This record gives sequence, C-alpha cells and structure tokens, in this order.
Amino acid sequence: MSKDYIIDYYYCDPSPYIGSDFVHPPTEKSREEYLKNSKVNLIKFNVEYKDVTDRKHKWINTDFWEFFNSNRNKYSLILATTAGPPEYPFTEIQDIPIVNIVTLGAGVSNQENIVKTVLISEFSKDQWVKDGGIKKKSIVIPPVREEIIKTEEDFRKELGIENKFIFGFHQRNDKNIFSQVPLKAFNRIENEDNFFLLLGGSSLYSEYAKKIKLKNFIRLESSSEVDIINKFLNTLDVFTHGRKHGETFGLVLTEAMSYSLPIISHRADSNAQEEVIGDAGRIFHNSNIYSYSKEMLRLQSSKSYYDEISRKSYSRYINFYNEQSVLERYSKLINECI
Repeated sequence: MSKDYIIDYYYCDPSPYIGSDFVHPPTEKSREEYLKNSKVNLIKFNVEYKDVTDRKHKWINTDFWEFFNSNRNKYSLILATTAGPPEYPFTEIQDIPIVNIVTLGAGVSNQENIVKTVLISEFSKDQWVKDGGIKKKSIVIPPVREEIIKTEEDFRKELGIENKFIFGFHQRNDKNIFSQVPLKAFNRIENEDNFFLLLGGSSLYSEYAKKIKLKNFIRLESSSEVDIINKFLNTLDVFTHGRKHGETFGLVLTEAMSYSLPIISHRADSNAQEEVIGDAGRIFHNSNIYSYSKEMLRLQSSKSYYDEISRKSYSRYINFYNEQSVLERYSKLINECI
C-alpha cells in the first residue's frame, strides 16, 4: 500500500488514565520497526492523561493538534482504529473522510464523515448493526498480523518433550479471559504420550493445572516477540483454544492456521471463533468437556484424520486470512473511498 499512497502514522506512548487504574501495554518496538521498514512516516506525539470519565475519552495536555493541523490540508482519508463509540480526537475532525476500523465493538459512532466502518467479523458486524450502526456503510475485513518469517526452531528439545503429541495455545496475561475448558479436557486424556504447553495466559492456568493434578503441563512466560511465537507454534500439534468470553475475531486462530494446526475451541458469549475456524477444526459448547477431549484424542490417535484437518486449516488461512488477501481488500476499499 505504501507504494501507492503517502502514509502518516500518528502514535504515542501509553499515558495514565483518569478514572481507571488500567495500565496500557508499552509501545511495541517490533511494530515500530515494522512501520519504519514499510516506509510509513511515523509521527510521535504526547498525551499526559487520558480521561476515561469523559464520554469521548478526551486526551489531557497533548501536542497532537500541533502535528496534525500542520499536515491537515494534505490528507485525503483518515484510517482510525477505535473501540466503536464516538472517540477523541476523531470527534473533533469533521472535514476529512474517515474509515473507522472497529476492533472491540463497545459501541457505535455514526459521525457523518465516517464513510465506512470496518468490522473484523460477521459476528461483530451483526452486533454493531443491532446496536445502531448503518449497515450500508459497513464492511467486514479480518485483521491481519504481519507474516512471520518461519524457522524450524521449536521448544521440544529444551523442554524435554521431543516425542510427545503436544496440545496448547497462547494468550495474553489477563485473568479476565481465563478459561478452564482446555485444561479440563486435557485432564481426561492425559497420558505418557501427550503434553499441554501454554505460552502466556494468566497465573490462573498454572493454579488450575495444579488443582486438577496435571503432570504434563508447562506454562511459558508471555511474549509478543515473533521469534518466540514462531518457536511456540512450531512446537504444537493442535491449537486447543479457550477464552472465557469468546472472540470477536481471534487473531491467534488464523495465526495457528498459518502453521497448519488443527484447532479446537468452545462457545462463549461472543462466538466469532465459529465463523473463523470453519473447517479448520471443531467447536463445542463450553460445558461439553467430553466432546472437546474426545476430539483431542481423535487428532492424536488418527494420523489420516489429523492430516485432513491440518490441510484444511492451512487452506482456510490461504483462502481467507493471509496478509496479501487482506491488504488487497483494504487497498480496494481505500481506492473506493478516495
């Protein structure tokens, strides 16, 4: 896209919240480097506080407008990523067309100069329209993570699990999204030939594994480093997903597909994982531990079945979620909006 457009990317480091003790993760240096290498013009500004008691989450003591206003007249289109509802500073920009990329689904903004709202799944779009979004001004384009340069490295030798069939998944360190389903299902089929490996997730997983007396379980420290994620996914045989409230998309799922991993998941409040996974695996009710564990055992014991789902998983990634296909859809959308 940078070959066709001149792109300014505005960003700032996290600032304290007024009205909440939430601490936002720091700026990820690898993403900063990715943008620099993509020939994007990075513009860094400062915000002293973000006031979440204000309906629009206004920024306090910011120099954003000094940078933005000096460039304002050259912009044909703004791409914004928001939680959904009217949000500062975009509410103060009424003179430039905006494509609003909604990743959380916490509300709706029908600001007049928002020419298109991008939702990350059909599930998210349906909910957004139900909440008051204008259907004809919406489109579904899945999120994409930059392609990982894959190596053959894995964790098997250093963890002493070379000859095991390995289930597992990775997740951010957040107690609010802990799901006991994957470990509870593994507990039914644990034997000397299999293992459960977790990258990240909250300490509740370790506590629960101890509670149900799992022997073949290791939790690695959380990491967003692409080399670590590559190494981790190379180690797995099956991506056994679990998340308390479900997914509005589930980038970890498409990432697992890119490694040809069969996927097992469970239903929850948000169920975009159903449409995302498709024929790349199976999804069960969160109370149906028996079927979840039965599918784990089938993938472990039947090579022909495993190979079939593995092929379907990678094929689904190539057809729907790879970087090139997603960027082509964004390029088409931008051309239409401009």
